[in-house]
Amino acid sequence: MTAFERISGGPLYLRWWDRSRNNWAPRSLGHRDRDRAEQQARELAGALLAANEAECRGDLTVSDLFGRFEREVTAHAEPRAAAEDRRRIAVWTAYLGATTPMASLDRATLDQFVRARRAGTLSVPDVKLSAKPSDRTIGADLEFLRRVCNWAFTVTRGNGKPLLDAHPLTRYAVPRNANSRRPVATYDRYLAIREHADAVDRQRLFGAFLDLVEGLGWRVSALCSLWASDVDLVVTAFRPYGAFGSGRSRTRWV
Repeated sequence: MTAFERISGGPLYLRWWDRSRNNWAPRSLGHRDRDRAEQQARELAGALLAANEAECRGDLTVSDLFGRFEREVTAHAEPRAAAEDRRRIAVWTAYLGATTPMASLDRATLDQFVRARRAGTLSVPDVKLSAKPSDRTIGADLEFLRRVCNWAFTVTRGNGKPLLDAHPLTRYAVPRNANSRRPVATYDRYLAIREHADAVDRQRLFGAFLDLVEGLGWRVSALCSLWASDVDLVVTAFRPYGAFGSGRSRTRWV
């Protein structure tokens, strides 16, 4: 484990040898405090050693799972996504306990996590949590844990077995906002934007795209997913202007 700076007085980094990739694994610490960097290096070195010992025993603790996920996945993500991963790793580690076996994670534990997050009673060092998080926010924490567990089924220990023997979130209902609030664009707003659409688009495609959005009432993502094979120009009595979606997807008349 090495703590270093690439330029004198610049941000500090950690580096360690990753046997799975047979290469050095870097991690930016995002600060210039040498004492803090040394402490973080010791903590990460301890986590790596604990993970190796757990793999030899065939056990998997919370810190083992998240430590390996951080080294092999989070460390290679773009900075914003990596920071969000580490925030949620800290949340789950604080709630479950670093030395807790992953095999003990059950539905009751997940239910208790949801209740604690809703009540705003979960406290995590160095992480600011909302006192009244929405179900969408709580669901995002659970979806992160699901992503980590899904990844754990794709990697193996030294004995060839997957990291996890059972998925703790199988058939678990993740909380979602019952009445999600979505912005609504008025017809007057459409007309105001449409007036300038061709001026800002040299290809003169944006205006036509806005016409489809306003006329069909589809989601923008649905229109962007259309293929040329989805456009049927055959005119009949039931579809005087042709149709969208008669090829790969469901037919929608226009």
